[in-house]
Amino acid sequence: MQSKFSSSLRVQLAGIMAVVAVSILARTTPAEAQQEIVLHSFDPKIDPKGAWGPTSGLVRDSSGNLYGTTEFGGPYNCHFFGGCGTVYEAVPQEDGIWGEKVLHSFGSGTDGFIPNGPPLLDAAGNLYGTTQLGGVECACGTVFELVPQANGKWTEKIIYNSDENSASPGRGLVFDSEGNLYGTVVNSGGQVVLFELSPQAGGAWTYQALYTFSYTEAPNGFMIFDSTGNLYGETSLGGTNGTGGVYELSPQTGGGWIFQVLYSFGPQVYGGDGDDPTGSLVIDGRGNLYGTTYQGGPLNYGIVFELSPNSGGQWTEKILHGFKGMDGEGPEAGLAIDASNNLYGTTVLGGIYDWGTAFELTPTTDGEWNFTVLHNFGDSRQDAEEPWAALILDPAGNVYGTTYLGGAAGRGTVFEITP
Repeated sequence: MQSKFSSSLRVQLAGIMAVVAVSILARTTPAEAQQEIVLHSFDPKIDPKGAWGPTSGLVRDSSGNLYGTTEFGGPYNCHFFGGCGTVYEAVPQEDGIWGEKVLHSFGSGTDGFIPNGPPLLDAAGNLYGTTQLGGVECACGTVFELVPQANGKWTEKIIYNSDENSASPGRGLVFDSEGNLYGTVVNSGGQVVLFELSPQAGGAWTYQALYTFSYTEAPNGFMIFDSTGNLYGETSLGGTNGTGGVYELSPQTGGGWIFQVLYSFGPQVYGGDGDDPTGSLVIDGRGNLYGTTYQGGPLNYGIVFELSPNSGGQWTEKILHGFKGMDGEGPEAGLAIDASNNLYGTTVLGGIYDWGTAFELTPTTDGEWNFTVLHNFGDSRQDAEEPWAALILDPAGNVYGTTYLGGAAGRGTVFEITP
């Protein structure tokens, strides 16, 4: 993460570099068009064993309940800041403010600790996720499952313990159509490995390593499937220019996966392409991929991009928006997409108050995209600040997310943006 001090320096530099800015195919609407509400402020003073410091996003079930993870909080101490992390549910209350129910506190015994990604929800209502550290083998991280019980409590089960040969699970998990889980770990040589966890009779899960990335690549852990079973993700390094790229992993008949770099970002930073994709991708019904890069673009504040497949097997990139500071800076997370192919995202910095923005990109009939700032974070002492995670949508078009800072206690929030 770049600090707000480096952000100010970059703002000054951006004024010098603006003369070399490339033309971006987007029309910008700077005014906010929707209303933001802080649903919940995390506050360890009110509940010393509660959750705080959410760095990952939310998942929503069919009843509208919201679930997330925090790196801090809980009754056990794992690091200087206190707490080992939690899985929580945001619970609506009669006064319109949402409460917090901690479903699991990490760090007890051989449990994992410091969850490092958003939870994943299956059709039965079970939650899955990863922890950076902890577990039985070598405290190298875990993959866990949380199962709701009839009495309202949740039971945790560790379905995979990392060891010296497969440590530090990545930030994201994804299901295939058959209920297998896919994620990444780091092997003993420092390379990232794609793995599969398959459920077995009796509740056990079988681990299988599927593909090992090269040393020059740094996949960020987030992956998505298309309708034919291909996996797509991003590397923050690697590619032709060393500034990251987008890849595809295709399963082969009889076993094995074929790796292909679909697009390499760079090499120009100012006035050029994106640099350092750190979030997740989304895919539309035509197979186009959309994502963000944390840096690069006309002022080095990051971009939103589209990758479109061509008939010859190549992919074409189109920059949909290059951030300019007042409309946001540093999109750390990926995007959300609705049924009309509108894109929603956040930036960690920038905006009117330099605490980040939430934005929407809407496709037009002439092939361009309208950009709208939905909210400038930090507009009051109790507003949300620094959204690090991707947004989610409900069927009514409401947008939900988390911020690492801000809120009544300054320890993070769950927020909603309503149309």
